[in-house]
Amino acid sequence: MQQNVLTYIVAVSGGVDSSVLLHQLVSHDQSVAKEIPTDSVFIVAHVNHGIRGVSASADQEFVRALASTYGLDFETCELHLGGDASEEQARRERYTFLDSLVKKYSANGIILAHHSDDILETAVINFIRGTGRRGLSSLSSTKQRTRPLLHMTKNEIIAYATKHNLTWVEDETNENHKYLRNRVRSKLNTLSTDQKQEFATHLQKIRHTNTVLDIEIAKLLQFKLKDKFIMSRSWFVKLPHDLACEIMHAVLGKIGTRELDRQLVEKLVIALKVAKPGTKVDVDKNVVALLTKRSMRFTSRETQKTHNVQAG
Repeated sequence: MQQNVLTYIVAVSGGVDSSVLLHQLVSHDQSVAKEIPTDSVFIVAHVNHGIRGVSASADQEFVRALASTYGLDFETCELHLGGDASEEQARRERYTFLDSLVKKYSANGIILAHHSDDILETAVINFIRGTGRRGLSSLSSTKQRTRPLLHMTKNEIIAYATKHNLTWVEDETNENHKYLRNRVRSKLNTLSTDQKQEFATHLQKIRHTNTVLDIEIAKLLQFKLKDKFIMSRSWFVKLPHDLACEIMHAVLGKIGTRELDRQLVEKLVIALKVAKPGTKVDVDKNVVALLTKRSMRFTSRETQKTHNVQAG
């Protein structure tokens, strides 16, 4: 029986990274074939954040023409965020659009053009923001968000584009030090290739350690939570604060919390330890945490039913 053809949303800004990504996908480059089947269907998606005005519109038309050249369907949106929009706001709105296309096309996931330099930048940014151990190994390929270029450096991407006579557009905001990522990038660019490689090696070790820790935490949750997701206050209150935060982070992941950050984790940990019975804590737009005398239950706002979590 013939397998169903997979469909992917390809995020294309028009810069050199995404231009190389798209070229590798349509030319069935072997370096991406390991992650993306060569008979896949690609939908090119471009976001005009409405931050740069005329030049952003030109980028939009460049990507539209690029998609047409490759014979691919094209989707775009204009957000009108304005010049004062933050990086986080732009990222959040961009992924909202990309996720909407996944639903529209019943796609298998999103393909993104992040490369190995982005891993270093993201680790530094997350360290500055205090996101904890997970922030040092957060940029990777997943089933829903595939990043086939993580094995390539920025210099290798530019060399590939030059070799294949590709064209691309430059985003002038990449030089604007108003944005944290640009400031971090400029500092990292002062490192030698060997220094960057050493940094990447350390991050890989951290990623391995995080994987081991996550497995052990999952085992602990399997033992403590059984089938129903109800957290015992008598058990939880005895945990050291850092471990309690790790447990809470894992549990929120299990119930599918989308906007999972340190502030939310801290708020729930403190509530579970000291809040009075009857207290409700907002988790996201769909879920609230309800405190009883003996437990915390994560409850759907709509159905008022306690979420079930399959342990393990």
